[in-house]
Parts: sequence; structure tokens; C-alpha cells
Amino acid sequence: MAQSKPNPGGRTFQRLNQAEYSASIRDLLGLEINGADYLPPDTKSANFDNIADVQMLSPTLLDAYLNAAAEVSRLALGDPDATTTEAQYRVPRWASQIERVEGAPYGTRGGVSVVHNFVADGDYVFRFSFHHETTGTAVGNGASALNTTPESPEQVEISVDGERVALMDIDRWMHVSNPESVDMRTPPIAVTAGPHRVTAAFVMKADGPVQDLISPHDWSLASTAIAGT
Repeated sequence: MAQSKPNPGGRTFQRLNQAEYSASIRDLLGLEINGADYLPPDTKSANFDNIADVQMLSPTLLDAYLNAAAEVSRLALGDPDATTTEAQYRVPRWASQIERVEGAPYGTRGGVSVVHNFVADGDYVFRFSFHHETTGTAVGNGASALNTTPESPEQVEISVDGERVALMDIDRWMHVSNPESVDMRTPPIAVTAGPHRVTAAFVMKADGPVQDLISPHDWSLASTAIAGT
């Protein structure tokens, strides 16, 4: 009977969980997103979050998928009428600033390197600031005074997809009493819509073992912000 009238049964409805949704958007549109930013936590069965029996589609979840689709479509296609926004990426105070960070161009050290989704073609300003001591001077300022000269100051390189777009000299005497010295920004830079790897890092002046008996040779790039104009 089973052989003459095969009936494997109906397949239970199964939706995409957070990880599957993120992977699908990456494969289809080339966008890196975090599914947890759009969808509620997935129900688990036996500690698995991809079991169809427990992945029910509620009105709340359907609304989350629709909101996610609206946001992702704008990221993928760009929105020429988008309002000016700012995104900030922070570096922990204890993070080493001596070695190159993953994704950053070779010849740099420390800083931050992230993939940022630009909502539209336009001119963007990159702003970066530094951690500072309780005295108001930047962390590593003593090391800066020892290893640089006015003719060869420390520099921060801003790059997009590995290509340098700005090179900024650092004032070794920067102090929080002068906000403009500790909060540096680039001129407007043209960037196309879509995901791009943005890096803000120090230009490596020397390589090899570091010995500094006066102050730690850990520089202090604290954060990088991206704002459209």
C-alpha cells in the first residue's frame, strides 16, 4: 500500500532563524548584518534553534521580518533622501595599539577596522578621538614625545577598502582642554553606497621589540565615527 501510494506527509513550515537570515542577506545582497538586530530570539528545541516544529510564525515575528526587509532594502539600494546619521565604533582602553589589527592595511598598527554599510553615495566625514589620562593628556603621550619629532609626528591613516583616503598628523601635546585637538576629523570624502571596510589606524614608524621605561607604548585611539554630509 505504501509503495503504490507513497505519502511522505506534509513538511512543517520552517522560517529562517537569525543566523540563516543574516547568511541569506549576505549571499543575496552582499550585506553584512546582524540578524539579532532585526528578529526576536529564536525558540530552541534540544538546544537547536533551527528545528521547524518550534519555529512558529507569529504576528510579531512577521512584523519584524517586514521591518527588516524595509531596512535591508534601503541598505542594499541606497536612499538619496536619507537624513544625516552617525555611527561610532569604539576601541577598548586596554586594547593593544602596537600590532596591526585584522582587516587593516599592512604598515599600520592599532586603531579599528570595521565593515560599515553606507546608505547612499555621498560625502562622509570620518572623526576620531583618543583616550586620555586624568591629567587631560592623551594616553601614551610620553611615548609620543620620545619617539616623534615635529618634522615626523605620529599619524593616523583613514582608509576605505584598503585605499588611503586621509592622513592626519597628531599633535603630541593634545589636551582635553582643547576639544579640537583630541577630536580630529577629515574633510568630506566621497564614498559609494553599500558595505565598505573602513580603517582608522596609526602609521607604523618602526618595527621590532618595544622598550619604554617612561610610559607604556600603548597609543590611545579611542573611537572612529562616520557621518554623512
